[in-house]
This record gives sequence, structure tokens and C-alpha cells, in this order.
Amino acid sequence: MRQRIYLALFLITLGVLTLLGNFGLLASQAWIYLVGVAFIIGGLGLLWRARPKPFVLARVAASAPLENATHAVLNFKHGAGILKLRADADASRLFAGTFDGNVVSKITRTDDTVRVSFKTPPEIWNQLSKIKTSDLEWNVALNPNVPLTLQYEGGAGRAQMDCSKLYLTALDLQTGASPTHVILPLPRGVLRVVIHSGAGAVRVRVPADARASIHGAPGLGLLDADLKRFPERASGILQSDGYAESADRIEITIEHGIAPVEIR
Repeated sequence: MRQRIYLALFLITLGVLTLLGNFGLLASQAWIYLVGVAFIIGGLGLLWRARPKPFVLARVAASAPLENATHAVLNFKHGAGILKLRADADASRLFAGTFDGNVVSKITRTDDTVRVSFKTPPEIWNQLSKIKTSDLEWNVALNPNVPLTLQYEGGAGRAQMDCSKLYLTALDLQTGASPTHVILPLPRGVLRVVIHSGAGAVRVRVPADARASIHGAPGLGLLDADLKRFPERASGILQSDGYAESADRIEITIEHGIAPVEIR
């Protein structure tokens, strides 16, 4: 609409100059100069209107109540940027968060189980050249009291998961090219952690008082574990003292991958 207005003003100005020249109210040389100036101004105006516009990254907020759920399965398909997870101070909510660049989410409830999926919207991929991925942040707080199964599918971003205050029962990491840092909670029962490391390094912090076992190796990558806390009991099996006798424990399984996995 504005382009049409600018074009109309340009044509009106050009017409006025033409009339003034034809009526002899402008000297011949002045007429030529003014017409040239009018063309230049009109061209500059069109170029200004056609300049690339800065991409404004939207930030949206989303949340969901816990309701009667006694178990939750949360799946994060995070393609780019930074994912930050932590415990929520409001125990009445299942989750609450802010999402730069928006999010595609779906919530389904079956009996007392709630399932939530979070996905990077497809239109973000068309805008990655215009934004810094460090500005593309998901900051999500999760309910600390309901048993949680977390599933993470990384792309080219990175993840910081502070699960230290969560009631975590299972964690499945498929990191892709995303460096991932996880702080595990003290287990309540058996906490199962499966790591499918891709090209992004994985760091896992195990609480000092927790009993844990580590199975497998990260393929072509390296397993860097604290052998004082987790001595090798058999080939490919590291295990802390008192693990077998403990009802509350962490089982860590490392599957294929080429990136280093650090466990402390």
C-alpha cells in the first residue's frame, strides 16, 4: 500500500515539474536537473522500501495445569538454539515456559497419564540465517512432584537440563549434534537413563549420594567416567559400591555415538 502512495507522489511531482517546464516557469537547465533529482529520489525511495527487514524473534509463553495426572511423559524435539530445563516452583502446574521463535506443542491425557510433545516450528528453519541461535531459547520449568519420563531429541542446538529437583523416573537422550549437560536427581526407585550420543558431547552429573551403574561405551567416542566412584566390575560395566543392595539407584546405558560422554 505504501509503495503505491510513494509511486503516486513521485508521479505527481514529476507531472508538476513537467507542467512548470512547459509553461516556461522553469529554466531549461533547471528543468533537466529537477527531473533528474526526482528520478533519483524516487529510485532511492523504492530501494529503501525494498531493503531486507530485520527478523523479529517472537517469544511466546505456554503452560499447562497438572490436574489429576500422576505420571507425565515429556518429549522435546529441539532442533536449534538452547533448551533449559529446571524444576518449577508452582507444584500445581505440569510445566510453564517461554519459547523464542514459538513452539509446536501437543498435550494428551489418558486416565492419570499426561503426554506432552514440544517441537521446533518448521518456519524457524527458513529464518536461521537471520538470527543467532543463541537467541533462540526454550526455558521450561517442570513439575517437581509428579513422576516424569523425559525424552530429548536434539538437532543442532544445545541442552542444559537441571533435573536435580525433579521426580525423574526415565531419561532418554538422543543428542544429535547438540552438546548436552544433565544434572540428575537423587533416584526414587530405579532411574533409567539411556544415552544415544551423536556428534555432541554429553556431560552427566550424578548426585554424590546416589548409587549408579554405567553400561556400554559411546561407540567411536570416549567414555570419561569417575572410576573412583564407578569402578569397573566387568568388561563395559562400571558400578558404584552398594549399587546391588540399593533400591534407589541409577542405571545408565550408553548406546552408539561418536561424541565423548562424561559422567561424574
